[in-house]
Amino acid sequence: MTLRVVLGLWSTGLILGILFSVWLWLAIAGNTFRTVMGKLMICLLMLGLLCNWVLLYAVAYAYLGLIDGERLVREPITCLYFSIVTWTTLGCGDVRPSMDARFVARSEALLGYIWMAFFIGMFAVLFRQPAGGTSRF
Repeated sequence: MTLRVVLGLWSTGLILGILFSVWLWLAIAGNTFRTVMGKLMICLLMLGLLCNWVLLYAVAYAYLGLIDGERLVREPITCLYFSIVTWTTLGCGDVRPSMDARFVARSEALLGYIWMAFFIGMFAVLFRQPAGGTSRF
């Protein structure tokens, strides 16, 4: 993968992720999705956005590299594992970012911390709102 491809993929996913996240949070706050099916759809979309962010960071780690033990690795499964651990701020310590990936890892931990707070808050708002309408869909 070339740097141009990685940056293009990452920037497109980042822009779409931000725009869609903001739209979704505003729609939930405005009680746009009143039916039970609408609320279920929003839950699935929120999980999809979470996966989008984690995968975007995994792609960045695949390009920048991670350190497993004492060797530089770029395997997709290791990058995905590190991305999930960093996003959730778990920090196991078995894999660490390379010098080039340190800023990216810090930004993922910060974004994951903030995004998960919004994620849990929006779930609470979403399910606190009464379901309206008699339609099943």
